[in-house]
Amino acid sequence: MAARISPQSDEITLPVVSSTDCPHVKQPFSGCYCRCLNNTTIPLVIYYCREFYTECPIYKFGHGHAVTGNE
Repeated sequence: MAARISPQSDEITLPVVSSTDCPHVKQPFSGCYCRCLNNTTIPLVIYYCREFYTECPIYKFGHGHAVTGNE
């Protein structure tokens, strides 16, 4: 999912987002796990930003679903 900078130019190449990835990977919400990668968020990105994004509490909140600790 990481962007790459071509050594021949300053062009940034973004990775292809598959149809099973979260639709917000390219333009994430302010609290999305993929906005701040660290040891804590990387496992969450791998799980939620890929095919299980509909289970993500941030995705649910951003789409108007109430999020509780029981989900």
